[in-house]
Amino acid sequence: MFDTNGDLWAQAAGGAVGRFHFPSHSLEKRIAYSTLPAQTLGKQNGMTGDADIFLEDRQGNIWVATGGGLDRFRDARALAEPFPLRNRSTPSIEGEPDGSLIAGETHSGQGIRILRYGPDGIHGFNGPASGVSCLYRDPLGTIWVGDAASLGRIVHDHVVNLKLPASVNAHDEIQAITMDRSGDLWLPIVREGVFKWKPGTGGWHASPVLPKLVAVSEFTDLQGRIWFGYTNGRIAVMEGDRVRA
Repeated sequence: MFDTNGDLWAQAAGGAVGRFHFPSHSLEKRIAYSTLPAQTLGKQNGMTGDADIFLEDRQGNIWVATGGGLDRFRDARALAEPFPLRNRSTPSIEGEPDGSLIAGETHSGQGIRILRYGPDGIHGFNGPASGVSCLYRDPLGTIWVGDAASLGRIVHDHVVNLKLPASVNAHDEIQAITMDRSGDLWLPIVREGVFKWKPGTGGWHASPVLPKLVAVSEFTDLQGRIWFGYTNGRIAVMEGDRVRA
């Protein structure tokens, strides 16, 4: 993840956080410029576990989700944030327009909650019973919640659920969520492929053109292209009806 200063934050050796500083070159030159992190921060600096997911909020804090909880980096220091949920893996995180952070618990059978870290402190609310597999804030500010049984959206600290296609097994998790320029949501679902859902119609459509692999990440860029990442290191990009892999 590139922060607003142009630094790259990524996982370094041993699960630590690597902060790469680059001179003001183009993105291509940045990537080629440095192979070692300018700064490495790990458990010895207070991290709760191995770095996995990175997010920068509007105040410039860098949030890192780990298998042990949430870490917040401010002024190059790691601050462990309380994460009272019984999480067995890396929590899903997403930012809100007001600067709050949403964190969702995964893979726990009871008392599932979603936490909001905001200016007024930390408070939780109920989430899907099967756990939160991913969170996504669309361009309109709606936060979508993916899990193993439904797709939902957060409305006034409640999750309003939508049913997945009948063909989807109850244990097949949504891996990621993104929205295209038309307002349609794209959802990679384990063992099922990538589905497109058009809000307001309830219509689900499986993509026939994407690789028949497990997509674990996706992103819509400023040009409207959708990028998909797969478990075998493969990348596919969809532009209109065309796919390059």
